[in-house]
Amino acid sequence: IPELQAFARGGVPPNFRQQVWSSCLSVDPNARLKELQSLTRGICESEWITDDVLRLDVVEHCVNDVSYFPFDELVESLSLSLSRDAFIAEDCEAGPPQVPLLAGPAPPSEDAQAQFEGGARFVPPCGVVPFKGFSSYACPFAFLADRLEVAYPLFRTFYCRYLSRLHTISTEPATLMPLCALFEHLVSTTAPHVVFHLAEMGPDAAPLKIAFPWIVHGFVGYLRADQVLWLWDRVVGFDSVQLIAVLAAAVFTFRSRVIMSAKTPDDVAMLFTNLASFQAIPLLQGFLFSTELANFSGTSNS
Repeated sequence: IPELQAFARGGVPPNFRQQVWSSCLSVDPNARLKELQSLTRGICESEWITDDVLRLDVVEHCVNDVSYFPFDELVESLSLSLSRDAFIAEDCEAGPPQVPLLAGPAPPSEDAQAQFEGGARFVPPCGVVPFKGFSSYACPFAFLADRLEVAYPLFRTFYCRYLSRLHTISTEPATLMPLCALFEHLVSTTAPHVVFHLAEMGPDAAPLKIAFPWIVHGFVGYLRADQVLWLWDRVVGFDSVQLIAVLAAAVFTFRSRVIMSAKTPDDVAMLFTNLASFQAIPLLQGFLFSTELANFSGTSNS
């Protein structure tokens, strides 16, 4: 596994991505096959109040996206299966992502983990109420497999290990609040003049207001699908979602010159309405190794 993770840090060829990710995350596609079959039967036999919310979210974030619209049925199946999986809250490495909604009277404990272990039933069963863009987490996995029984075990493991952190409000390392703090620190350190310029416009122009949805969605729906997958290769390789916050800072500072010409918060927002042309890995490399690149350029010129 360490060798495969080191390999993933350099990017994984598309034909091998599913196998490499599965090996790095120790995913056994046959381990939960019976549970998946039970989940799919439950989707056909009964409806939860959140099912239609997820279906509408798939329409908004998958069907209307040029990268993912051919895979809307698989994305919908992945999203619904995850929402029906009652062991998600227990398996999330940073703890339950939300305080769950309970189906019935609340048990004595107010702790989400204790409620789960006490047998409380959540709405939906996974304990995560879908929010806008929740189904986008499943979209990149349509490029890794075309069958639910192959894609779901990997999607489930990836969600519990990484993606759940992107919307977990906690002080645990590499959850949403520390990721936002990391983004703000990087931007204020590398481009303090930009931060000061935006502060003069008021809170509507705050850097985090622009970058927050990028971080929460792991850049799905903002960068092209191939760029998201290249980024997630590094997430697997380094076993950390902090690179998502680093890339958000890199994207923001890359536009620092034009930001300085912005006069209003709307001008700033307009600069980031379309990130489809951005290349994730060159931006990361340029941001992380800017000093080395500058020194190399100076040596070459001399």
